[in-house]
Amino acid sequence: EVMNAAFESSSDRWASDYPVLYGALKDGSCPHLVAEEDGEILGSLGIYPDVVRIGSSRLKNGGIGAVSTIPEARGRGIMGALLKETNQQMVRNGVDISLLGGARLRYARYGWEPVGYARHLSISAKNLREGGVKPSSVRRCRGNDVKAVQAVYETVAWGSDRPVREFLGRIERGGSHVYCSGQDHSFVYAAVHTQGDSASIHELLGDAGCAAGFLLGLMKRLRVDRVSVRLPDFAHPMRETLFPFATGHHQTPVRQLQIVNLPSLLTKVGDSLRTKAAQAKWRGSICFGIPERDQYVTLRRDTRGNFGVEPGRTSPCLELIWGEAARLVFGGLPGEFDHLRSGPFDLLREVFPLEWFFYPADCV
Repeated sequence: EVMNAAFESSSDRWASDYPVLYGALKDGSCPHLVAEEDGEILGSLGIYPDVVRIGSSRLKNGGIGAVSTIPEARGRGIMGALLKETNQQMVRNGVDISLLGGARLRYARYGWEPVGYARHLSISAKNLREGGVKPSSVRRCRGNDVKAVQAVYETVAWGSDRPVREFLGRIERGGSHVYCSGQDHSFVYAAVHTQGDSASIHELLGDAGCAAGFLLGLMKRLRVDRVSVRLPDFAHPMRETLFPFATGHHQTPVRQLQIVNLPSLLTKVGDSLRTKAAQAKWRGSICFGIPERDQYVTLRRDTRGNFGVEPGRTSPCLELIWGEAARLVFGGLPGEFDHLRSGPFDLLREVFPLEWFFYPADCV
């Protein structure tokens, strides 16, 4: 009722769009915080513990969604109180990061920051045909296709651990449908949202060599002339394959993210940091941290090449505000940290930002 009032929506939307948060759970629990006054719920916030992966690392995520306050209770600080309590609970529960589904700047006051880069390509059927691309046979994913979709997704170096029972429901939420083509090594799938005569893809994975034919076949099936595709904005086979066919493109942040526990996070991605430090032929010791959370980390690499991530403050230390730390580690404002290249903290520009990407369905 609170979410229906806040978002002016129908009661059946939430269980279908967000089955993990609002569907029937076996243990009868409901992963929510609520603000209550005199027996009336004035606001609520969905929080779901999740596991996300970056390379070989597994990070504990607190996924935040459906942050809502009933209209007549707005302006009383209810949402701020819920977000502050959420932060305290995540720290107590050993959460590493928190992904949030909203886009409003107000969340920055409570630690969430828009980070990372996604590249949206506008692909036209005309460009594909003129490039000699032949359309593939495209079908709605059903039955055994679901296993193939999951198998492809699990080969990706970043994303969330999606349980089998909720896999398709998670990527089809919000009115999207999953289409695919090919088999085995030529398999491609996409989560597609259509509205009128336009189509957008928020998840495209599989054989990059077959992607152009898949898109042309998809547009033929959907009877649209153009499709928007959201992809990682770094060297990636799918991006490199499709970029020549783009009629336009733009960049957006990947997701709002909060670093909840900096030492735990960097310890878990230590293998990636070790590799990048070795490539940079760096030796030494540097520290950086978040004073307002009293979280510091020291990176060391000795003359023998041994690399370590150690919790604690040493000198010299680069002190960052909460949002800055998230932008440094996961990618933020263009050129924001370029000044570090000429100082004692130059390694930070070599090892960060992490190469990562999340799809919309990976938030909740």
